Amino acid sequence: MPADEGSSPQRTFRALDERFDSAVDSLVLGVPVVGLLFSGGVDSALVALALRERVPFDALAIGVRGSRDLAQASSAARILDLPLTRVEVSVEEVRRAALEMAPLLRESREPVRSVQLSLALAVRTSERSVVVTGQGADELFGGYAHFRKLEPSAAEQRRIADLAQLLEGDWPRSLAIARAFGKDLRSPYLDPSFRAYASSIPLPPLPAGGTTKPLLREWAVHRGVPREIAGRAKLAIQYGTGIARLLRREPATSSPSSNPSSRGVSHRAP
Repeated sequence: MPADEGSSPQRTFRALDERFDSAVDSLVLGVPVVGLLFSGGVDSALVALALRERVPFDALAIGVRGSRDLAQASSAARILDLPLTRVEVSVEEVRRAALEMAPLLRESREPVRSVQLSLALAVRTSERSVVVTGQGADELFGGYAHFRKLEPSAAEQRRIADLAQLLEGDWPRSLAIARAFGKDLRSPYLDPSFRAYASSIPLPPLPAGGTTKPLLREWAVHRGVPREIAGRAKLAIQYGTGIARLLRREPATSSPSSNPSSRGVSHRAP
């Protein structure tokens, strides 16, 4: 049944639970081990907790040394007691990957190029053939800054446009990139049943400077994500990883040192 404004939060949460659990069950069915692109934010934390109940998985965080995503992923992995592989990439590696992956990065404009390159580096590095991501949560729950200060009707129209852009352009490109590396990219947020229900829930008004995705964050707490993680602000992947910044820098004079996949340092969060 579609969500409506009269639905209680707990009823809405239970409906989201049912559809999300079903989506995760479907995407891991018959898969012995999966990879998870893990940034340490609420979107990937929700997926991590759901996966942990079902299948072994490797969490992977990628970024430049000192990047926000690496720091937040390490912190969240410790809190949630998750195994995490950290992959630090250098400017040489990013530029080399941009050249190697040019045929896959069909959009040359920013920020699409940086987003797709960041995803490509992460997917290529994963050792698992099935890689799970949190794509779709921002579009469904109003995770972007442009949702702030919008009237309800305008926010809904923007959500429809964002979802269309994801489903018709960005997600198919992400799938194509993954296939080029022999990987199967999946997201429970894009399961048709979950997507249909989540997009039927009215977006709450967001004041200027307000925290985005308030419903998703409260639902995450309901599902056991600690508030410290559920309330974290999250940068887009190209900024959180620091890869967009590297692409703007002048080419380094030193030669590339190693393949990105060799630079990951695995650790078990204490």
